[in-house]
Amino acid sequence: RDGLLAHAHRQPDFVKMDGDVVWSNDGFETSMINGERSIVHTVKNPAERGHIIGAWAMVERRDHGITYFYAPLGEYKRNTPIWNSHPSAMILKVAESYALRKAYSISGVVGEAEVEASNPATNITAIPGTARDLHPDWGDDPVLAQDLKATTAFDCISGAMSARVLQALPSRSQIIVYGSMSGEDATAKSKDIVFFRKNVTGFHLASHIKERGTLWVLKTARQVQKLVERKIFHTEFSARLTLAQAPEGIAAYAENMTSGKPVILPRGV
Repeated sequence: RDGLLAHAHRQPDFVKMDGDVVWSNDGFETSMINGERSIVHTVKNPAERGHIIGAWAMVERRDHGITYFYAPLGEYKRNTPIWNSHPSAMILKVAESYALRKAYSISGVVGEAEVEASNPATNITAIPGTARDLHPDWGDDPVLAQDLKATTAFDCISGAMSARVLQALPSRSQIIVYGSMSGEDATAKSKDIVFFRKNVTGFHLASHIKERGTLWVLKTARQVQKLVERKIFHTEFSARLTLAQAPEGIAAYAENMTSGKPVILPRGV
């Protein structure tokens, strides 16, 4: 959340962010008035607020209005030490992170409060879904990557894109190449490898599944399904095509693969 908020503060249209934890004995109402979100959150008795039920957050952008998100505790709470000891701080981070991502259309970044990593020792702080998520403007300063302390990137494009993404990451980061949509070999700048200790490695799903075994596959599939249901992971579809439209649609996809995948529906759109 801190990285996302730092990124928001850099934007000239950022006005403010507001949010709070909702307890069972609080008064909490939300409504739409003339197209604008209105929230009334009152603390009836500070000494007897009951138990935590969720948190809300709102991000206001100049000329873009307000982006709102409510996070129910039951959907996001994890049985981990940090969640058990600081549930109010964690659920508020979830609400704020989602509101910031929605307000600035940042996809593919998962905060520590939003998802429990399968390996607590991992150094993956943020997972960019595309190079544009990592560094939207592609200037000389990798602002968002540095703000988010992103240390690992997944690259399905390869070619020159690998070097550009790796350059945006901080020192001692890594990029994992798992595809070659560009049809070119992955590249990296020597200074990133030599002076900044960055690494380029590969990942082949079929080989990984074979190494980990069936039980791991079933467990991981369930975890991924939950993340899809919560819309942390998602795929953008560029078009819905009939069989007759499929050849033309596939050709268009080959020319611009990063715009989203087309879906072919044999029985019609």
